[in-house]
Amino acid sequence: MKRTIQSLLITSLLVMFSTGCDRDSGFDGLTDGDQNPPDEQVLEGTLTALKSSGSMTIDGNGSEGIWAQVEPAFFNATVPDIPAFTGYGNREYAGQVKAVYDDQNIYMLFQYNDGTYSTNREPWYFDTASGKWTYESRYPQFNEDGLIVRKGFYEDKLSVMWEATPVEGFFEVGCGVACHVGLSPFQSEGGKSALKYTNSFGEVMDMWHFKYTRSGGGWARSMDDQYTDWGSTNKNGGRHGDPGTSHYSSNKTTINGMSVPKYVIPAASAQYSWITSDQIDSGEAQAVVDLQSDGSLVLANGTVIDVSNPDYQRDGILNPPSIYSRTPDGDRADIEATAQYGGGIWTVEIRRALVTGSPKDVQFDDMTDTYAFGIGIFDNAGIAHATSSVRYLKFAQ
Repeated sequence: MKRTIQSLLITSLLVMFSTGCDRDSGFDGLTDGDQNPPDEQVLEGTLTALKSSGSMTIDGNGSEGIWAQVEPAFFNATVPDIPAFTGYGNREYAGQVKAVYDDQNIYMLFQYNDGTYSTNREPWYFDTASGKWTYESRYPQFNEDGLIVRKGFYEDKLSVMWEATPVEGFFEVGCGVACHVGLSPFQSEGGKSALKYTNSFGEVMDMWHFKYTRSGGGWARSMDDQYTDWGSTNKNGGRHGDPGTSHYSSNKTTINGMSVPKYVIPAASAQYSWITSDQIDSGEAQAVVDLQSDGSLVLANGTVIDVSNPDYQRDGILNPPSIYSRTPDGDRADIEATAQYGGGIWTVEIRRALVTGSPKDVQFDDMTDTYAFGIGIFDNAGIAHATSSVRYLKFAQ
């Protein structure tokens, strides 16, 4: 992908079809307002990876001394104010990113502000009104005046997107070239649809997707390796997981025609946001094997989860998570990552091989090249994310 710096004056076709998350509202993808001439834009947004001779510990705190020697690239990210992101629009985040590399790997350190620690992703609860188990909604709830009366229940996430193949406009705009909102037939009921797919056959974007509940809860040490291509579906657009086992599975089973949690931790004394495969194997998490007439759950060890207990009703402190986690493998497990949260700051430390060989991945195989990347910040959100203008990675020689 050898490139030279090109003008940021995109053709009218690219402006119409590629420059932002909301084609109807004219969002142009440069949300932090730094629309400078091309050379200044690249200079301001360039991150230089420092060469290292030693290995790095991926622990999520960036404690290695070499990080202090790396000049960061700063970014400001804003959530576009579009219907699909209702309840999140115009939220702003500031952060920085650093990079180091050795003969085999690239390492990246992201730090950004987030005022809330969000990992309680769509938990189960017993709804006394319907007499059924159900999920909390990922979407905020609003009153007739449009004010949020109940927050959404989801997780914090970070995404980093690169070109796995050349993608028209990406070098100038970043991953906004693949954002699509409200385009028939993809507009879903309630305007919740916000799909991502590339615009031309053969275009593939590599997506590093850190999900703080599903893959980053301090157990998996892995960042979900995914990609986006031109083959859009009504549900996921062009987003796909790389080949291999994913980090998580739905914590749902069906008993007597009712959907219920698949696993529960009966000895829990506080809210838990994930169940791991190790907890299942050890018996700490028990499978639900039967359902009583009132909706109470019978576990494999004979324990009964009594739904008359408010701890399992709405806003209860023991509501089971909607997913259980497992160890990923294959190409989907290519990226090692760990995160820590403290003082209103997420710190995410990442390691990936410079060259993976996967056609769905960016290959850092030319240390003289410049690699564009986009950043997405999800604050307790399924799809609503903040974006900054494109950033550029170079390797110090």
